[in-house]
Formats: sequence, C-alpha cells, structure tokens
Amino acid sequence: TDALLLSHQEIHRKYTNEYIKYYYAIFLSKENQSLSAILNLKNVIAKQKGIVMKVSVFSKFSQVSDTDIFILFGNLLDNAIEACEKCENGEISVTIFEKSGFTNIEIANTTYKTDIDFSKSSKENTQNHGFGMKSVVDVVNKYDGVLTAENQNEKVSVKISIPI
Repeated sequence: TDALLLSHQEIHRKYTNEYIKYYYAIFLSKENQSLSAILNLKNVIAKQKGIVMKVSVFSKFSQVSDTDIFILFGNLLDNAIEACEKCENGEISVTIFEKSGFTNIEIANTTYKTDIDFSKSSKENTQNHGFGMKSVVDVVNKYDGVLTAENQNEKVSVKISIPI
C-alpha cells in the first residue's frame, strides 16, 4: 500500500505541476528566471482578479539585475493590476523586445481614469505610497534608459528603453 500511495502522490505532483505550467505560466525562460518568476506571479494574481494578461517576450533582458527586474515589473504590474481591478474588462499586455541596440518594455493596461498624474500616488495615504514609480524611474536611470508614460482612450501605457 505504501508503493500505491507513493504512486498516487507522484501522479498528483506530476499533474499539479503540468496544470500550473500550462494554466498559469505565461512565460518560461531558462535564460532569465527572475523575469519568468515575476511575470508568472503577476499573471496568477491578475487571473485571480479576473484580469487577462498577455505577454510577448523577444529578449533575454540580461543587462538588468534580478533585483531591478523585480522592482520594474513588480511595481508596474501592481499598478496595472490595481487599475484593471476597477474596470469591467481589465486587460494587461506586456511586450519586451530588442530594437536598435535597446531592450524595449511596453506595459499597457485598461484604466478607469481619464486623467492620471504619473508623478504622484493616486492612493489616499500618500505618505506611505508613491514610492513604486519613483523606484521604477531610479532603475531606468541607473541603466541610462528612458521612460515614457501616457494615458489615452482608457488605456495606460508605460514604455521603457534600456541600452543593451
């Protein structure tokens, strides 16, 4: 019976891992496991909130440290998820690609706001909030990159270019 129990446990683990891999994993990369981890974590959170997240990655994005990857994508995707939660059909798209010697990141999401001031927090308690975008800007500057953000047609778009 121990062998049968072990066999059931192995089958359960195999199918659970396959389920997680195919249902939740939207991006898997051996070259950049930190990027895979943060994108998949935020996808799980988005799905739990009924938000669709689409990811297209055409870059190893290896010039940025693991810590800075978590700062960039953690903060930007938290903001996107928060905005989408307040929308009827929340959707986030993440695109990472290389062009002309730069790694380009584009994160776009639906929003409920028509006028956004990217320089300050939208939360009521501004004393304990507003550090996320500042941290993102600091990381972009650290790598001599460029960040632009815009809001139009009920979509927020953040674009970052970092030299390869």
